[in-house]
Amino acid sequence: FREKSYFHRAPAHDVRSLVWKSDLCWISSGWDVNTIYMLFHCISLDSFWDQMEQSLQLQELLPLVRVRGGAILTDRKTLLEKNWSPFVVGDMLYITYSAHPHIVKQCDWEPDKDLLMCKTVQVTPVTLPESLSKMKAELRGSSTALLLPTELPEYLAMGHIRGANFPTEYMYYFYIFSGVSPPFQMKAFSTVFSLPSRNESKIQYGHGICIDTDQLIISYGVDDLTPWYVKVPLKNVLEMLAPDHSSHKLGSNLLQDSPPLEFQPELFGRTVKENIDHLRTSLEISKNLIAVDFLSFLKQTISESLEYYAAGVYKYTTGFRKACRALDRLERRCEADGLSLHDCASRADVAAARDDARNAFLAYSTLLSWENRIIQDIVENQYFRNQEPKTSGAVSAAESRVDAKPAEKAPANVISFAEATQLALNDKLSPPVVEAMRREHVQAEAARSPSLLEVKLMLAVSLLRLGNSSPHMSSYARLYQECEEVLISALALHPGHPSVEENLRAVRENLRMRMDSEGAAS
Repeated sequence: FREKSYFHRAPAHDVRSLVWKSDLCWISSGWDVNTIYMLFHCISLDSFWDQMEQSLQLQELLPLVRVRGGAILTDRKTLLEKNWSPFVVGDMLYITYSAHPHIVKQCDWEPDKDLLMCKTVQVTPVTLPESLSKMKAELRGSSTALLLPTELPEYLAMGHIRGANFPTEYMYYFYIFSGVSPPFQMKAFSTVFSLPSRNESKIQYGHGICIDTDQLIISYGVDDLTPWYVKVPLKNVLEMLAPDHSSHKLGSNLLQDSPPLEFQPELFGRTVKENIDHLRTSLEISKNLIAVDFLSFLKQTISESLEYYAAGVYKYTTGFRKACRALDRLERRCEADGLSLHDCASRADVAAARDDARNAFLAYSTLLSWENRIIQDIVENQYFRNQEPKTSGAVSAAESRVDAKPAEKAPANVISFAEATQLALNDKLSPPVVEAMRREHVQAEAARSPSLLEVKLMLAVSLLRLGNSSPHMSSYARLYQECEEVLISALALHPGHPSVEENLRAVRENLRMRMDSEGAAS
């Protein structure tokens, strides 16, 4: 759904977990209307296990209540922040902001705001091995960094690069650095490799590593749909960092002898879809006022506008946060009184707060999982209302007859793809023109149209030109990013297509030059 101006929630992407100061923590990227920024949250391990026990007893998903954190406060930030790689040394938390050059941040909680504050403590040049430097690709982070079982304090992390000519969209590399405090010393980079897959997928996004005795486990998503993992001997990974592996060719799958395994798709004996449906069922049988009010809102919203739905999203999102904070305050009072969480739960006020938090969570989760369906219903309902014939005045029988297929009629203010193409060719680009191309792109992808490549190229060129004409960083960065994503997907359809590759180089160069210019101006 592209009408992002209504919705300012920032769903978390690419979550990576770690343990810090007896807390379970996770870092992720938040995607807002115009920016991508980093988030950091923690919950004490004791609270985490207690809440997991409650979830198992009830056999359903429950909210994590005792969580602190939010957007990371930092001294080094752009509009597009992703792929930070945290690591822990004793009680100190550091983040690898970049492997090339080696930029490290030191982080701790900001007491007044209860948010993580990160300050740059190291910027060190790094010499890449020839196998990486000749690719001329940006080195990006992927995983947290793990302390290796070696005599020296050495850390292992995984990163990724993207390129138009790769056999898969993402290729990966390992790197090792050492030290107990800044400046940390970059020791070695591995050759690039791809992650194994049982199908012809071109997208395997790796984000997690952990050491299990003598094995390294790598977790990754396939096509952003299913979670997988692979186990490889740790010694094989360390051998990949040796100098004699520099002759490996790009794209060789150094993990090809390790069979990929899919994570079990079930939770509480139910599939993901069944768990989502269970959220709605739990709301329908609940007598809690939050559930009753939310179900009434869902029933009403289909006949209302997107603005009405957006107001409801805000209401139930903030309601979820308030309910969690209210429960958190009560449980902390119990702890101050010397009561365990188990004994605390038997108190009437705590039981009521837990029920409120549970139902607020069910409402919020239902909004997240059903949003596309809800919005589609609203849009279609508005469309059909716009198609209803006028009833005022005398009309003939022919004029009053309703078309049996109203969905084939386009509202007068909607531009067709043919019209949008003509306007674009006549240098009359505008947001409605690009929106028409987006609609055609969605339909062409769904139908696997023979003209899909041409549609992608037309959309990408229009996004690039619209971005070039935009004076504001928030606008052109978003348009350039969307353009890059469309072109990468076009290359997946037609590898090596010269026009696609040329435009991909152009959008990346334009973004780099304009971001550099903005940085110099600031």
